[in-house]
Amino acid sequence: MTDLTLLDPATPLSQVEFAVIDVETNDFTPDGNDERQGEIVQVGVAIATTSGIIDRWASNIRPLSGDPGRTDIHGLTADDLKDAPTFAEVHHQLLALFDGRPIVGHGLIRFDAWWVRSELRRLGYVTRKGVVGIDTLDFARGAPVAYHSNRLGPLCEHYGISLDGWHSADVDAEATAGLLPHLFDAHSIQVVGDLTGRYKKARGPVSWLAAD
Repeated sequence: MTDLTLLDPATPLSQVEFAVIDVETNDFTPDGNDERQGEIVQVGVAIATTSGIIDRWASNIRPLSGDPGRTDIHGLTADDLKDAPTFAEVHHQLLALFDGRPIVGHGLIRFDAWWVRSELRRLGYVTRKGVVGIDTLDFARGAPVAYHSNRLGPLCEHYGISLDGWHSADVDAEATAGLLPHLFDAHSIQVVGDLTGRYKKARGPVSWLAAD
């Protein structure tokens, strides 16, 4: 992960690589300890610039409970997940993809980032209280454009972005990556300084892990 405030404010956003994440989970209920009661069952990451996607990574995740959760939403069954790696087995790959890149997600602040932090805490990591990243849902809500809805599906339809397989983590991550340049344009954001100056949640320290 990277702190955008460490970059030259004049750096064009076209030169920045973003790690765009989406997760699917088996529960939606938080408890009182800054944790989630459920587990991640699928994660997708698209490495992208404003010009397009340059790399992809996705994995089903076998929940320790064995419960896939809302199959009617994400389509994953217990059989799909029984031979998948656990989060513990893939988390180093995920953190490596985040390294040196601003994190992006649609609903990142209140959903995806919370779930990743919860899984990391389950593994014994000490995480920061706040989450820093670029939430395209926030950008859509604040855009000077009359969107029919700020949900991922309608936004993709508005901009002509394919979303075949909505609620699959890899599909949603790639679709969110496609939204990013459109939302930057809607806010007239072209360089790093535009982003950090107008969007406080994009300001440093981006790592969700507390310093040693």
